[in-house]
Amino acid sequence: MVSHSKPHVLLDAAVEHQGRLYRYLRRRLHNEQDAQDLAQEVFLRLLRVTRADLVADPQAYLYRVARNLVYEQNCRIPPANNWADDTELAKLVDPQLSPETAADRATSAALIERVMSELSPRNQAILLLFCQRGLSQREIADQVGLSKSMVQKCLSQALTHCRKRLRSLWETQP
Repeated sequence: MVSHSKPHVLLDAAVEHQGRLYRYLRRRLHNEQDAQDLAQEVFLRLLRVTRADLVADPQAYLYRVARNLVYEQNCRIPPANNWADDTELAKLVDPQLSPETAADRATSAALIERVMSELSPRNQAILLLFCQRGLSQREIADQVGLSKSMVQKCLSQALTHCRKRLRSLWETQP
């Protein structure tokens, strides 16, 4: 059981359930790349939560965020059989994406990239395998040639660093 008084309780839940979360997204999206992208977006949204102590059930919250992202993804993309050709695809514009939202996303992406660059190459690789590929700690350990406990330690360090740095950077944003 994860302690709810810790500020990183949501990230702990994400680490603990990342393999299941990825499979959950993969089943609903039927596309590996979309599942990887949304798994990363879940992680990013959890990083932005400022009052994790208000979340009664971190695992339920994690899956709620994932379910909402799947819903948003499905609402944005028209069914493939309605696409006429590539020129029609090029005309698609997300009507909910305002210039402010696009700017916020670009700023967030730049901040995340900046914070990620501060990590050691090993921690960067481990975090990317976890967030982008949805690999379990055991799979990462096998791939990078480390013990599972060392991968867990590196992942914890990387997540803690990212959480703290992003929080401080977002607080200083105008």
